[in-house]
Amino acid sequence: MVVIWSLLISFLVSYVINSMAGTNLDLSQTIILGVIFAIAILLIGSIGLKEEKSN
Repeated sequence: MVVIWSLLISFLVSYVINSMAGTNLDLSQTIILGVIFAIAILLIGSIGLKEEKSN
């Protein structure tokens, strides 16, 4: 589910940035950005947000 959301968000970000710049939307850059988003989210979720163990 993370991969799907990251691809959707990266598509929206790429569309807005390319529209503001007046260039064409490049799908390969969008997919690469989605993969980077997915990896970052998975790393933050697994490393950064660890549950504290109660004694």
